Amino acid sequence: LPLILERMAREAPLVELEVVPMEIERVAEWLAIGKVDAAIASTPIPGNLHSTAVLMEETYRCLVHEDFPVENDRISMKAFQEARHAIVTPVTGHRLPERVIEELGIHRKTTVVLHHFSVLPPIIDKCDLIAIVPKGVADSFVGRWPVKIVDLPFPVPSFQVRLHWQARDRESAAQSWFHE
Repeated sequence: LPLILERMAREAPLVELEVVPMEIERVAEWLAIGKVDAAIASTPIPGNLHSTAVLMEETYRCLVHEDFPVENDRISMKAFQEARHAIVTPVTGHRLPERVIEELGIHRKTTVVLHHFSVLPPIIDKCDLIAIVPKGVADSFVGRWPVKIVDLPFPVPSFQVRLHWQARDRESAAQSWFHE
């Protein structure tokens, strides 16, 4: 979002952007009825939609308190399973780590389920929790909070983030610019 807003400020300063909470199960419907004009998602969205080339390739990492014991920048499976977890609900579209954890039969202690990544830093700082997050999100927290990024103890495939939209007969210049 910061990169998009930065470019908007440079190239389209009069365009207004409203960001709504992601409910991945409803995005196709929202696009079809015009409730939203576009969706940036890491999950394929069903329907007759247009989508851009890949906006970014991303990976998942583990966000832990800066004092959390790790070896070689990797959390051990034992520490991962014994730690208390903050989980960002898969309704945001971030289901891949949850699928991998389920497929591998990994058990963990869920302490809190959140609806957004932005509240993780103070929770990790004050409550000694860990969380699986996209690396780009984690990078934005490091240096501003007492947290660090470590590798997960199991492989999770990388994923692509794309912009999706429903073509309309009458599209504003601002919408066309945004889609391009």
